[in-house]
Amino acid sequence: MSEAYDISDVKLEAAAAAQAAVDTQDTTGPFGEERQHVVNESVSVVGVGSGNASEVSPPATSHSIRNGITKPPTGTKRAEQNRAAQRAFRARRKTRIQDLERLEQTHQACGLEKQELHDEINRLKSQIVDLQTELLKLKQ
Repeated sequence: MSEAYDISDVKLEAAAAAQAAVDTQDTTGPFGEERQHVVNESVSVVGVGSGNASEVSPPATSHSIRNGITKPPTGTKRAEQNRAAQRAFRARRKTRIQDLERLEQTHQACGLEKQELHDEINRLKSQIVDLQTELLKLKQ
């Protein structure tokens, strides 16, 4: 029974120490007045009834204090966003390159067909000239 009392006392002492350990910083304002700013106010004791006096929560960010929830560090979130954006960019670039390659193949095929049609037109024109000269010979 005295052991539970000692743990409870240790937890209360830890809570009191945590409250006393709130860091403050003295600064001088722009007009020479003394001001105190609280640097770290997020120290708290966790698990009062658990039997472990060393359970102290880590300092919380300003977002978690306001919202009551903990968020992952913004660097991790930003890095994940960057990776997702890069994946999306690579996918868009790949589809764009594939579209351009298909367009190039179509363009080349059309160029070949155009050349064949020009050749046929020239052949037909020369055939027309030959037939006209033959017709003139027959009429005479």
